[in-house]
Amino acid sequence: PNAERHLLFNYRHALTVGSGADMMLTKVMNLIRYFLVLVLVGAFFIASLSYRFIAETKITTVIPPERAARGSPDSIARSPAVTENNNDAIAKHNSATTHSRHLDGFASRSQKGTHASVYSGTQAHGNDDCAWYKKPSSPKGPYFLTAVLLVRIYYEDLAGLSSREMFQWLHYLKYAGIEHLYVYDAYILRNESQSHALAPYIQEGFVTYVDWSHRANPYSIDGTQLSSYQDCITRWGSESVWQTAIDIDEYPFCLTDQKPGFMTRYVKNFSALHSEVSEITMQNYLFLGKPLPDKEQAFLFGKLWRRTRNHGNTLVKPIYKPVDISSAQVHHNALSRGHTMDAPDGQFRMNHYWGARLQNWGEDKPEIIAITEEDRSMEPIVRDIARCINNKDLYTKRWN
Repeated sequence: PNAERHLLFNYRHALTVGSGADMMLTKVMNLIRYFLVLVLVGAFFIASLSYRFIAETKITTVIPPERAARGSPDSIARSPAVTENNNDAIAKHNSATTHSRHLDGFASRSQKGTHASVYSGTQAHGNDDCAWYKKPSSPKGPYFLTAVLLVRIYYEDLAGLSSREMFQWLHYLKYAGIEHLYVYDAYILRNESQSHALAPYIQEGFVTYVDWSHRANPYSIDGTQLSSYQDCITRWGSESVWQTAIDIDEYPFCLTDQKPGFMTRYVKNFSALHSEVSEITMQNYLFLGKPLPDKEQAFLFGKLWRRTRNHGNTLVKPIYKPVDISSAQVHHNALSRGHTMDAPDGQFRMNHYWGARLQNWGEDKPEIIAITEEDRSMEPIVRDIARCINNKDLYTKRWN
């Protein structure tokens, strides 16, 4: 019996020791698993931060060839595509000689620091009325008037704003007297990028292209739109005496002057009368209703002829002096000096082509007719641009 009890004791002791070892092994394996999970989570977190850092500090900019050539000696000036660190871009820009390429021929010779345009090439269609469309040379000095555009062109857009509408708007800006355009492309899908579509205008020297896709998704007013406007002011603000930030369905319009260069002339006259003004705001008039079909009229600003009798809303758009902006905003910038003044309704406004947006993209409704009136004041400009430009891009629907 004693031997049996001793054997049973040894057996139970062995079981106890074995169970303890198994438990210890299980704990060790669980600790290893937890450690590996923490390592993976940490690696993912670090990778995310690294990607965001790279996205925030690396901007792909396609600069007109002559502008790239004016950068630092080490810059790849002969390539129109320049990928550079944002801080380096600012440093290069500040150290480079500013330049200008006036497109309209209306820059005042008495304006300090600016120069009248000198055109190269032949006349468009042999008609001096089309001089605004000619490719300009590059006189020294800042631009008098530029524009900045944040845009996303995508097929699912209910308004149907495609690359075609962007081209039409771009040529309208040329007609109005805009001398250079900074395009911030906030595409989400790679095939939405407008870099290829805008290549001729970059090569011509009219467009500076900035890939803004790293700020496009998720979209926000501060993170996507305002950041693009602020970036343009920071990097290139000293290149412009005046600038405007508008969308491709927004058309500045002068009620008393529809000849080429009208916007340049208006801003010069206004600023001469009000030297203390650093920002001129354009009241927002909506053009509403079902647009004409393409077979009747391809131009967006020729498809709609009914305008709200009064301001469509209070969402004005600004024309501003970049050097006087402390913080970019959509409607009223924060100014470091000077003040804001509205352009009088009877002189200058913004034509905003909303189309059938307020009628759910359907047929015209009585309530839309009731708040609008016929306005064909844009017809002379539509005719002039159509006469001067024989470019299929203005008539063919495309998305990139």
